[in-house]
Amino acid sequence: MKMKKKIQAHTFNQQSEPLKLLDCMLYTLSIALFIVAVLTYVFPSVHMVNLTYEYEELRRLKAQSEEIQDRLKIEYSSKLSLNQIEEKARTHLGMIEPEEGQIVFMKYQYDQPVEERR
Repeated sequence: MKMKKKIQAHTFNQQSEPLKLLDCMLYTLSIALFIVAVLTYVFPSVHMVNLTYEYEELRRLKAQSEEIQDRLKIEYSSKLSLNQIEEKARTHLGMIEPEEGQIVFMKYQYDQPVEERR
């Protein structure tokens, strides 16, 4: 009977033992390993999202650059062809630049019927 009382007294008056240094180190190490495992799992996903954003930005810049390049090619070819036309007109046809006063500009009105424009 005395033994029962001793066990009951010990059960109700439990006092935790102080943590030993080894236990603290193991606890800290397990938390650190858990954090490393979570970061190892999460980092590739976050990195993939960042790479996706960067890829989309680069695709947008590429499309813009291609559009600018197309416009520049058209502009270049039109200027080149105008220069070629001017050169052929001078060399083959003997044309020259008009002098001042040789060009007369006329006002053309689009809002009047054809009969009234004459």
